[in-house]
Amino acid sequence: MTALLILLASIISGFLSGAAAFLFPGNKTTGQKASVILLVISCTAGIASTLAVCSSGKAASFTIPWSFPWGAFAVSVDFISALFLIPLFFITACGAVYSLDYWPQKKNPETVRTLGLFYGMLCSSMALVLICSDMLLFLPQLQISMILMYARQDGYIL
Repeated sequence: MTALLILLASIISGFLSGAAAFLFPGNKTTGQKASVILLVISCTAGIASTLAVCSSGKAASFTIPWSFPWGAFAVSVDFISALFLIPLFFITACGAVYSLDYWPQKKNPETVRTLGLFYGMLCSSMALVLICSDMLLFLPQLQISMILMYARQDGYIL
């Protein structure tokens, strides 16, 4: 249960990691580095908590009832979802570190902040899709993931 809450906290912090880039505007690399550090920390926490759930040998679930007419906020991590979460977090962390050299803030000051923001949001929304146990939570997260992927692919973000 505690590992699942740490996983949820890492998803939320990954979602908000790109906001650090907006705190440091201009050509300074401080914003991009802060965003990357926060995203790498949240990915590392996500991997550690996912491995902790896997090592327990049983699925971990967390449910909070809400006022929507159907379902609840229900998430769970089992071995299959962990099999996809670990590479997702690892590749996201590697991509964030790679972006420091590939898309530096000094050369791309007008686009690097939105790239950092949407990259963390994309990782977090895909992670939440993988652990959703309720259809009312799954469908909006899947749509958010698709919108972020297509917006990036069509060049709306950069």
